[in-house]
Amino acid sequence: MGHSTLDADLSAKAGAPRPVFGSILCGVDGSRQSHEAARQAALLATDGAALHLLAVTSETRTGATATALLSRRRALAALERARLAARDLGVRADVDAVGAAKASATLLETARAHDLLVVGISERSRMGAILIGRTAAVALHRSTVPVLVARRPRYAPFPHSILLATDGSAASRAAAELAAALAHRHGARLTVVAGAAGDPGRRHELAPEASTIFAATGAEPVIVDARGKPHVAITRAAQELGVSLVVTGSRGLTGIAALRSVSECVGETAPCSVLVARPPATRG
Repeated sequence: MGHSTLDADLSAKAGAPRPVFGSILCGVDGSRQSHEAARQAALLATDGAALHLLAVTSETRTGATATALLSRRRALAALERARLAARDLGVRADVDAVGAAKASATLLETARAHDLLVVGISERSRMGAILIGRTAAVALHRSTVPVLVARRPRYAPFPHSILLATDGSAASRAAAELAAALAHRHGARLTVVAGAAGDPGRRHELAPEASTIFAATGAEPVIVDARGKPHVAITRAAQELGVSLVVTGSRGLTGIAALRSVSECVGETAPCSVLVARPPATRG
């Protein structure tokens, strides 16, 4: 981590803008989805972020009955493929393979030292397992840092079309700042979806987010109305607008309370990649 801090300091002294995420961790397991996750992580790192690719090797048993969930040989091959793909995008990635009983726990613990965690997620089912132990679902539920669940873009190149889902809360403001910064750094189109967006009072509540976006991009955001259950409305808007990335906030709910989490539902059901911001209180 020391070299990324030094690079950021040198860039700041040279007048270069800081990257949106100083350090990005991406989980790699050799699947097609994790390769897409590594590609999207590299695209986000083209603004100067440090990129670290991590594969967690594991076995279901020990001794003669051992069965590798992710062998070290396969892990190293997957890491090399992801590293070369990042290099093709102009990004130098550090790679590491570690052995652990639970990939999800190891990945989440390692992510604490980074600014963003990126994992792949199934395109066909919210129950699909990508990294060992359904890491995408676990990350959405428990990660203390922002999480990007990556899906292959259907409509527009990643991350050139962004949908910000907001309810005007403090958590949504953190998401608005991230969405605005990403739109600015990657030249993306940014649309805002919010419940009762046409109501004058609601528009007033959304003014801080609109101001943040205008300050970063120089353009007033288009705000569309979301009707119905929030996660269903957001998913529908993402499909209708043809976006490649949804950015949403999180109240940091865990346990039973998180069963009502809109951000988790969106992360698991959206037709595109989803970036879930975290409130500062959950990132200590």
